[in-house]
Amino acid sequence: MRVLVLGAGGQLGRELVARGPQSGVEVIGLVHLACDITSTVLVDTALDGYEPDVVINCAAWNRVDDAETAVPQAHSLNAGGPRVLAAACDMRGIKLCHISSDYVFDGTATSPIDETSPAAPLSVYGISKLEGEVEVRLGCADHQIVRTSWLYGQNGPNFPLTVLKFAAERDSLSVVNDQIGSPTWTGHLATALLSLVQRRVRGTFHLTNSGSTSWHGL
Repeated sequence: MRVLVLGAGGQLGRELVARGPQSGVEVIGLVHLACDITSTVLVDTALDGYEPDVVINCAAWNRVDDAETAVPQAHSLNAGGPRVLAAACDMRGIKLCHISSDYVFDGTATSPIDETSPAAPLSVYGISKLEGEVEVRLGCADHQIVRTSWLYGQNGPNFPLTVLKFAAERDSLSVVNDQIGSPTWTGHLATALLSLVQRRVRGTFHLTNSGSTSWHGL
């Protein structure tokens, strides 16, 4: 099986490429500059050139707070890009595994959220990610949508690495303790994703590490 990872310059994309050999699949990674997912021409060129069996889309606007003041850019990458990818994959019979986020929910849950729970995003980022899910469902019959939470990996950027940086520069740190989530190691998620795409299943999946904590607890 040949897997093409788009957005391979990010922390999850880099982990997927690194873990390909031990998962028994051929993994090829393309960074944003090599394949902008909002460009039909670049997406078609990549899919026709590499002829993958599966595309894993890690490309996204991930700067949650900045999305509030960069609405067009967030929607272009998080919704427009998946629309282009879904159409291109569906036309070629390629499975599309699209990475989404727990931000499609309203953040009020006090227990694990299952895949049937209604989405209710509150932020521009969350709304744009939900729109991307809709585009994938409508545009590509053979799809997997994977929602995950609070990613952190060895490459960054992520919360633990940012805290370590600030800890080296400051005498004290203030971290919020009123937001609860399931921090998810990209190494674990990458392994799970490479297992998932080899299975003949379609639909929406929640993949995170177990347990929960606050940003302060993390």
